[in-house]
Amino acid sequence: MIRTTTLPNGARIVTEVVDLVYSAAIDLWIEVGSAYETALNNGVSHCIEHMLFKGSEKRSEFDTVYGIKRQVIYELCHR
Repeated sequence: MIRTTTLPNGARIVTEVVDLVYSAAIDLWIEVGSAYETALNNGVSHCIEHMLFKGSEKRSEFDTVYGIKRQVIYELCHR
């Protein structure tokens, strides 16, 4: 069963219990992107997407995403 809970600050938490699995997964979804852009910042989300997920000469896309995830986990664990 999938359950959605809305916190007082508007953040939504979606949970699902899977009886056959002894693990947990966390995803963070943020309502951003071109649908939320104004005329002033139109295109910014697309530019950031390319910068983060297309890689560069020094870092592959895997290295970039892995680095972001590693930093987020570190920050959550060291509060």
